[in-house]
Amino acid sequence: MEIHREQILGKGGFGTVYMGSWNRMPVAIKRIQLVHLDSSEKEEEALRNLKHPNVIQIYQAENDDDFRYFALELCEASLDKLFRKDGDPKKCRRRMPPREDVLYQLATGLEYIHKMEMTHRDIKPQNVLIWVDSKDGLVIMKWADFGLSKKVNERGTFSMSAIKGTDNWLAPELLKLLKEEEELTEGSEGSTSPPRQRGTVKSDVYAEGLVFGYFYLDGEHIFGNINSQTLTISNNIMKNNPVNISKIQPTHVHDLIQKMLASVPERRITSSDVVKLLAEYRTQVVLPGSMLEIDSEKIFEKSGYGILFEGVWGTTRLPVAVKRMQLIHVLGKKQEESWLSLSHVNVVKLFHAESDSKFRYYALELCQASMDQIFLKDGDPKKYRGPKPQAEEALYQLANGLEYIHKTKLIHCDLKPKNVLLLTGNSSSVVMKWTNFGLSKQVDENGTCLINEIKGNEWLAWLAPEILQMLENEEINQSENQATLLWEYNTFKSDVFAEGLVFGYFLLEGLHPFGSIVHKIPANIDKNDAVNLNKIEPSPLSDLTLKMLAHHPEDRMTSSDVIEELNVIRKLRFKEMEKTLFALCTKPTPNLKKMENLVNQGISVNNCFNQQGLTPLLQLLANGEAYHRENFVDIIRYFVAKEIHLNVKNAYGENALLKLIVQYPKDDLIDIVKLFIDNGIDINCKNKYGTNILHYLCEYYLHDNLIDIIRLLIEQKVEINCSHDYGYNALPVLCRNYNKDNLFDVVKLLIDNGIEVHCNPNNDGNALNIVCRYYKKDNMIDIIQLLSSKKGGELNGSSLPNGSSTKATKRSHD
Repeated sequence: MEIHREQILGKGGFGTVYMGSWNRMPVAIKRIQLVHLDSSEKEEEALRNLKHPNVIQIYQAENDDDFRYFALELCEASLDKLFRKDGDPKKCRRRMPPREDVLYQLATGLEYIHKMEMTHRDIKPQNVLIWVDSKDGLVIMKWADFGLSKKVNERGTFSMSAIKGTDNWLAPELLKLLKEEEELTEGSEGSTSPPRQRGTVKSDVYAEGLVFGYFYLDGEHIFGNINSQTLTISNNIMKNNPVNISKIQPTHVHDLIQKMLASVPERRITSSDVVKLLAEYRTQVVLPGSMLEIDSEKIFEKSGYGILFEGVWGTTRLPVAVKRMQLIHVLGKKQEESWLSLSHVNVVKLFHAESDSKFRYYALELCQASMDQIFLKDGDPKKYRGPKPQAEEALYQLANGLEYIHKTKLIHCDLKPKNVLLLTGNSSSVVMKWTNFGLSKQVDENGTCLINEIKGNEWLAWLAPEILQMLENEEINQSENQATLLWEYNTFKSDVFAEGLVFGYFLLEGLHPFGSIVHKIPANIDKNDAVNLNKIEPSPLSDLTLKMLAHHPEDRMTSSDVIEELNVIRKLRFKEMEKTLFALCTKPTPNLKKMENLVNQGISVNNCFNQQGLTPLLQLLANGEAYHRENFVDIIRYFVAKEIHLNVKNAYGENALLKLIVQYPKDDLIDIVKLFIDNGIDINCKNKYGTNILHYLCEYYLHDNLIDIIRLLIEQKVEINCSHDYGYNALPVLCRNYNKDNLFDVVKLLIDNGIEVHCNPNNDGNALNIVCRYYKKDNMIDIIQLLSSKKGGELNGSSLPNGSSTKATKRSHD
């Protein structure tokens, strides 16, 4: 066992995990101090007894004088790292299997653990690991960290000496026991604890339901805000208040998770029930001796060359499209090898190929439709009715894919709408992918390749003119529809022309740029007569398409030229959309739907600034009329959800939090403050006069719950004695402006947390002077006594000039 001590994979309360090797195999090595060995011995015993693809594997364990070392299966990341923010270096960017497949893997793993008469007791996203096969990229989910595991009896129960685990991932019956335990501890000494009830494996099922929900909610907890420092989640679990469960789709997954989260263990389903319910959605037929399964009842497409079925493949049961072709029609060896080697988001992935005595089977990335199905008539059952990508985004993705194909020295040779597939995934976004590499060829040193097969008029309608002209000069055996060509003339630019035809087809919403009658299209291409192209509304995209359809290859763009020009087009369009977004933020009634539409078209709000350097959020917060609209807070929450930069400052040096406080009129300000804090706002931001959030609150926010916000900020380590450029901390500002009955409580809170009472620069007057002058409530004497009891808190005889305590915060609301 060899440890790579410079490569630390993780740290915990009792040990460190390093990268290492064992028997020349990369492993994760967990190092535990011998004094903390009890839980690790439990984990070692558990893992040695558990042998399952969805449970982490232990290979070896050994000691030195101070530590015990465990060589464990090396995984790429834990589940929680999938949902870290994009800028986080620890974020896992692995493309995951379909979501239900992830659930099925985890469910079969937990069912196995329970069948081995064990309970995990610490199920949470951090203990779900992602293992990736280095050869083919297959992803397998694995349960890990069995330090709290226990043996159970045949009824699935076990004795509990203490409640273990992480609060936000505990079943309600465990949280209630934990609460009772805490109440007993705080009670009278010598009291006798009631007999503890036995634990059950059903608590594992509940926690697994929480993990399922976390995965489907993209890192959000079913019962509340996972980043909150409060007890909201555990309280909601005990109250059976799953505030986010309505967001989970599809319905059968929502219903499954609800059954797993039954608040009473006796009504909760078992781990075997979970597997059974997930398995009911699978009706595959297994090929003999294969890891490829075909659902023979689900046929996507039939053609003269084969049938496309729905299926699953591999140990992870990855949903795939399975293309079955007669052996006489199979891809050539080079085409198959080329396709298997391609790996790009805009190219359909070929995962696997195998044969039986009659057919060749290809396991392909499962997509929802082909481009031509978008434009079928409404009554056609094959019409695609899902989300449609914006034209510019769709064409950019296709150009991106073709550029990648060309960089691998491959020419596709069969670009057409039927060979563009749409992948919609679990969101409204659409990914465009090139598919069908049956005619693809590697180029020679001259950048050309040989064409030796012709596939009918439909294929001819998507060829470049130079190919059609060469075909006219060849003697073609029409009866066999085959030709052996003695020339090499297909080039990268021939692909670009065909891509231009696909671009035109998309912009014309299903019309071919060179005609509507299939057998006349090749002649129109040959004559450079694009009869439908003038129907495209003039735009930068139509201009680009014209350049791609240049009749002579030497005048035509390359695939990289197309990408470069699209980048310019996108940049210009994004600039216009950003202007529109900022304009929406300045309107008296901002429209959230229109803002969402702009973001869905590709605007990144966290990289969007106007000429003054403001973010859309700061622009919105400068719009005084917007504060009184019902959707104002919804817009703020939307921007925060899109990870807008909260700490960008305006010309006064205010970040979003300071700017918000200046004009926010409602009592629920604390909710937005919490939202900003949870998303990384700098609560110690100061404006250009050195004024901080406490000054702002005491100047502008004169509501009864001011004390709650100040208490929250103190918990978050706000700089309580911050003094602005004119020398005042927040206390004189508070005493001048806040005229509520609870002023005494606010002043006491600030004093108890160390605010300087004798803040009296230039003899302008301290807090005591100001209270005496401005505060006229019945409890004024209590406040005076409170201030006077503190060292230095005496009257100085001077009066406070109007505005002097607040001139560092007084500013325009622009």
